[in-house]
Amino acid sequence: MSKEISFKKQMPRNAVATLASFLSRTIYVIFLTPYLLDRLGPAAYGLVPLAGILTQYVSIIANSLSAAITRFISVELHKTDGGDPRVVFNTSIFMYAVLTVIQGFGFWLVIHNAQHILTIPEDILHDALVLITCSCIAFCMGFLGSVFKVSAYAMNRIDIISGLQTGINVLRIVLTIILFPLIGSNLKTVGYIELSVGIVGLIVYIVSWRILTPDLKISYKKIDVKRVKPILEMSGWVLVTQLGVLLTTNTDIWVANKYISADAGGVYAATRQISFIIRQISNMAFTLTGPIIITMYAQAQFDNLRIFSCRCVRYASLLLAVGTSVLCIYSWDILYFWLGAEYKKYGLMFSIMVAPLYLSLCVFPMFQIQTAAAKVRVMGIATLIFGVVSLGLSIVAVSLGHNKLLMLAMTGAIMLVIKNTIFVPLYTNKVLPGTGKIFQYIMAGTVVFILTAFIGWVIKLSCDTQSMFSVGFHMLVTIIVGIAVIWLVLEKEERDFLYKIGKIH
Repeated sequence: MSKEISFKKQMPRNAVATLASFLSRTIYVIFLTPYLLDRLGPAAYGLVPLAGILTQYVSIIANSLSAAITRFISVELHKTDGGDPRVVFNTSIFMYAVLTVIQGFGFWLVIHNAQHILTIPEDILHDALVLITCSCIAFCMGFLGSVFKVSAYAMNRIDIISGLQTGINVLRIVLTIILFPLIGSNLKTVGYIELSVGIVGLIVYIVSWRILTPDLKISYKKIDVKRVKPILEMSGWVLVTQLGVLLTTNTDIWVANKYISADAGGVYAATRQISFIIRQISNMAFTLTGPIIITMYAQAQFDNLRIFSCRCVRYASLLLAVGTSVLCIYSWDILYFWLGAEYKKYGLMFSIMVAPLYLSLCVFPMFQIQTAAAKVRVMGIATLIFGVVSLGLSIVAVSLGHNKLLMLAMTGAIMLVIKNTIFVPLYTNKVLPGTGKIFQYIMAGTVVFILTAFIGWVIKLSCDTQSMFSVGFHMLVTIIVGIAVIWLVLEKEERDFLYKIGKIH
């Protein structure tokens, strides 16, 4: 295998590349959301994320397999007595080939029944079907690419994965600006764009696989049927977990579309984009820390793993508390200047979507510990139960409630907090005893959230927020004050740890 790059030298590169990916995604969301909303209309725009959700329900198979395969290949790469990741790799390719054929049938069912699954206005039905078809094909590209992406992840080359995401986000923006005037501002064009970036992603992952792990060659002789069982056992429960996550976090747009109206689904999807950016921050941290946690576990560095994971939760909780607090205070102004005056009335719904995220997203290291320890069955069952209950309560809420969109946002937020803030830490403490301090760290985040919200509210009341520049400036001032509050909350040892990270070159 190619020589492993040390974590200390690679982590800054990974961090910079991941930050660039996040910034490109943020620009993409901030720019394209009002652009698409204006040109497509709320009803058509709401189908764009819904097309992605439909393919996500099939893609959970790929994601769950990737998590399991990455775990097994990483363990083989970092075994002190040597291992053979080629067996895991080729066995995985065999599994992916079989599952690609199986998933083709699932996609056919989705496309054939799209009009029954979603509320699609007749005048955009054809364009919507083209969009869903292109999204399904693009997913197949991503599915094939995910087995090759494992090389970059296992070798801790997150910079390659993040660099590709940055390129894809930029490509989406460029293609949208070019193709909308040329071939039309419609859902078909969005579908063609998704297909294009899917092809680019597949090519890049194949190239990175050949460069990073030249010894991982495709060979049917290296297929070991005995390896299929442990991979499927682990990935099966990861699959159940991800299905539960999708039910908990991604079905709200579908509920708005199906049980309220197509326009309501578009409004809800657009308003939800900022909370999606915050989730990307959590995913960014998840991507950076994943290889480290898996390697620590594989090398039985359990004490270091406890310290590292707990600190990650604490830092994430504090930083997310500042960000979500500022967004809540200025939610009405953000919607007014970003999406338009007609969306300002959804400020409270926006705040409900955003506020609990500092509690529910900071526990990402806990999921990585469970994956590294191959203890995913209980979490899978519990997450699926939470997901089903969340979906059921969401349908009931919009059926009985007066302000349907507001009730929908509240239901999803409450269920996510209960699952991630209470159940996940309790179970992880059983998997790796000694991680129970997480509750204490989350409470510190609550203190920072309240203090930042109070300071931000005082600043907002005492200053003029009639212009976009003024709102942006006062948000920045509030963020700086919130970071100062975090610095006061941190213990000396935690500050020293940040200093050490900052000195890594």
